[in-house]
Amino acid sequence: MSETNAESIRRQVRQARSRFVAMAATYSLGVFNDNFFKQAASLMAVYAGRQTFQSAIAAAFTLPFLLLAAPAGWLADRFPKRTIVIASKGMELAAMACGAVGIATESWPLVLVMMFLMGAQSTLFSPALN
Repeated sequence: MSETNAESIRRQVRQARSRFVAMAATYSLGVFNDNFFKQAASLMAVYAGRQTFQSAIAAAFTLPFLLLAAPAGWLADRFPKRTIVIASKGMELAAMACGAVGIATESWPLVLVMMFLMGAQSTLFSPALN
């Protein structure tokens, strides 16, 4: 019987470890994604001679933090964290699709939409971790 308990404990530890690694990888890749695309969009604006878009890109990324921080906390309190994480990662996928089209076509409004969606995704994702 003690072997069964020991095996059960080992299984639970492996499960917890794999969940932690998955969440850490998700968080790390999300942070990399945010910073990479924010810098890439800013550098593209400078290269295209549109320095005014640099401030618009920064504002589009920051605005969701100001607008959605309280609703994101409310959502994290009311709904399962797993659901919020999956939904926010779906939102990140939509932002990247929008950004890919915007970058490929050099459509600055789409790049700004991508930055806003990335900021919104980060705002919704962060409270789900705590």
